[in-house]
Amino acid sequence: MEDIHKAWAGLTGEVCWLLLCTCISATALNLLGMFTIKELGASSMQIVGKLNTIILCAFSVSFMGERLPAAVIFGASIILVGIGFFEHTMNEERSKLDSMGKLPMTKR
Repeated sequence: MEDIHKAWAGLTGEVCWLLLCTCISATALNLLGMFTIKELGASSMQIVGKLNTIILCAFSVSFMGERLPAAVIFGASIILVGIGFFEHTMNEERSKLDSMGKLPMTKR
């Protein structure tokens, strides 16, 4: 367990500045996340969350020389196929509603 007195003694101006920057960036990240969910919707945000993991794995393979097991590659492929199917189905549904004149007006 850390000692509060040692932590307080180590609190320099540089540490305070870094702590403030961390708090500001965390707040901005949460606010931007809320606005993104509002614009994209919950389903699309779940898809973005899945893609985030796949992109992180791709970067670790590209830049850090990581090796991915076949099961991970297979799982990522399943996710990408599912995302493609979801998007294709949503676009077909939008096209049907648009051709019938029943597409709801969205704010732009």
